[in-house]
Amino acid sequence: MLIDRLDELVTIVRELGRPVASLLVPGTSRGEVERAYGAPVPEDVATWFGWCNGVRSEPGQIQDTVNLVPGYRPLSAAEAAALRPTYEDDPVLGTRWMPLLGGPSGDLYAAVWSGNERPGIAGVLIGEPTEIGLFPSCAGIPTGPQGVKDQA
Repeated sequence: MLIDRLDELVTIVRELGRPVASLLVPGTSRGEVERAYGAPVPEDVATWFGWCNGVRSEPGQIQDTVNLVPGYRPLSAAEAAALRPTYEDDPVLGTRWMPLLGGPSGDLYAAVWSGNERPGIAGVLIGEPTEIGLFPSCAGIPTGPQGVKDQA
């Protein structure tokens, strides 16, 4: 299950002594995620934000302190929803997607879905084409929903 894989990730991050392990904000409800997104979300997206709703900010904090994976920090549901308009013209993302991890330059990883299928992962790198389903499985999230095309 996704939640088990996410809990394993925190264990690993904690064992590595990464500060982010103690800065993860407890998760939020599916209802809060759907209010932020403005529509129903897939179970995996609700699970992600139910596990972690961003990271706590502290004075003097640097980016490396909050990175869950190199260069990327978990976003809160509200932060994720607020980022969506910035990328609304990205034809690869389409209309059903929610950022999960964000970088300081605007790069992000997002859940992207079509219909009732499990979400895939999109990598959005500023100045590069968005790619879907070209990444190793991240914490148990499948990497390519059918019906969502990779950029050619």
